[in-house]
Amino acid sequence: MAAIWRHTRGGELPRMATPEVAAEAVAASDAPPVLSVERALARLAGNRSLYAQMARMFAQEQGESARKLADALLAGDRNEAGRAAHTLKGVAATLGAEALSALAAQLERALRKRIEPDELLRMSDRLGGALAEAIVALERAADELSPISTSVVALEDFDYDGFASALATLVRALVDSDMAALDLFTELRALTPEVLLEDLRTVEDALARLDFSGAVDACRRLETALTRLHDPTGGDGE
Repeated sequence: MAAIWRHTRGGELPRMATPEVAAEAVAASDAPPVLSVERALARLAGNRSLYAQMARMFAQEQGESARKLADALLAGDRNEAGRAAHTLKGVAATLGAEALSALAAQLERALRKRIEPDELLRMSDRLGGALAEAIVALERAADELSPISTSVVALEDFDYDGFASALATLVRALVDSDMAALDLFTELRALTPEVLLEDLRTVEDALARLDFSGAVDACRRLETALTRLHDPTGGDGE
């Protein structure tokens, strides 16, 4: 799991909340859940593979967002802090990390209302804690919905034609921006020998970002690796 950076400061800060912040605290009394997988799956048309892929990428892509946001606040860059809060709010909401999304939304509104810097920093601390909780919950949910396969196909049992066919089917789905590509990738993974795992992971990383164009490029590299595996001489010589 990516490390979560929490901003720390020496000394006690005065706790004089503005009326706007007090109102936010009352609104937060509904206590949204750390994670609502059911609602997130509904937004993704029930695609469990897609959800698991996105959940696993969350720590990598957003794990340092709270630290970067706090750094922006310390530098007095409210615009950058606002952009970071807005991005985190949206990604968290998509994945059902409702408590985190709510805190990011509160901080985003506070930045627009020109809340005092000390209060903004306290809010960013709470956001860091919520981010850490969300990462743990998302990784647990991903493992429950779509456990990572650790098995590999022995090279002597490798079905070259079956793998090539499955890879071609995956590429067609990616070119068509078909979300079935997520399930097709899972099928391809089950056919993969260890020697092709590194190339396969580049496809997986692109899919987790929903970067289908990047996934096609990664598949082309995988095709090249597959050809080399099948014919190490590259067709030169007998």
